[in-house]
This record gives sequence, structure tokens and C-alpha cells, in this order.
Amino acid sequence: MLIFMKNLKHLKMLKHLNTGDSCIGFEHDILITGGIGSCVVVCLWDSIKKIGAMAHMFQVCEELIDSTKVKTYGSSPDTAIPYLLKRMLFLGSKIEDIQVRLVGGGNMFSNVEKGTVMDIGTQILASTMLVLKQVDLSLLSQSVGGRFGREVEFHVDTGLIEISNTNGDTKFL
Repeated sequence: MLIFMKNLKHLKMLKHLNTGDSCIGFEHDILITGGIGSCVVVCLWDSIKKIGAMAHMFQVCEELIDSTKVKTYGSSPDTAIPYLLKRMLFLGSKIEDIQVRLVGGGNMFSNVEKGTVMDIGTQILASTMLVLKQVDLSLLSQSVGGRFGREVEFHVDTGLIEISNTNGDTKFL
């Protein structure tokens, strides 16, 4: 029994996010989301407190979202980033200890030209960068663009982000 109890500290809790979700994680958590095409996933990590946060954002800004839908606080950068940052600061994080990484923002359709109004991934990325500047957070790294889907696993204990791409590649941030 004692051997089993000692090993419990190594168990990880998987927290799955759907499109539009946001989540806070702690040292024992792995935050996971998939189906990332033009959506942008933002990962915030405090390496000192071992607190992580993730949002799977599908829209440029909150005002473009159907007001009859339930608010999830993860759908757009102007809602998700301030919400997650506020929660992390409440839990004891300091803004200068928070690292930011981005995944996604692809242009999934061959008939959509990059930079046009239909290139939603580029628009969400631009909105994300604007909000990060507004809340005084700097981008550490990113895996964005392309014409392939992604899945993300964010290991809160180490800050490691594993990205599995539908083109067969795996990348780490």
C-alpha cells in the first residue's frame, strides 16, 4: 500500500479542452486540445508557481460571437487572455513570470488567399498579438500557420508543449 501511495504523486490529470474552452492547470495536469486548424491556442505558463493556462480560440473578437450562446471565456483573444491572466494572478503568479506560446492559426483552405478576409487564422493571430501587447505579455515561441491541423499537449509541470501535426510531424515548444 505504501508503494502505491508514493507513486500517486507521479499521476497526471488530463484536462481536455474543446474549441472555445479555457482552462487553468497545475503541476499534475496535462492540458490537451485538438482539431486546431485556423483556431489559435494560447498557452500561458508560470514556471515558478507551476501554473498553466490554455484557451482554444476560434474567433477574432467577442463581439462576433452569437450572443445567444453560453459564454466560455475561451472563444476569442479579447476574452480568453485577460480572463486566464486574471485567474493566474489571483493564484499567485506574477506577470513577469508568465511565458506565452501560441499554436495554430493555419489557413486550412486552398482557395483562401493568405491575408484576405477569409483567412481567419491570420486574423485571430493578429488579434492575439494585440491583446498580448495590451496586457503586457510577451510571446516566447509559436508554431503557427500552414495548411495542416494540430493537437496540443501542455505539460504544466515542465512547461513542455507537444504539438502533433496532421502532416505527421511532431514539434515541441
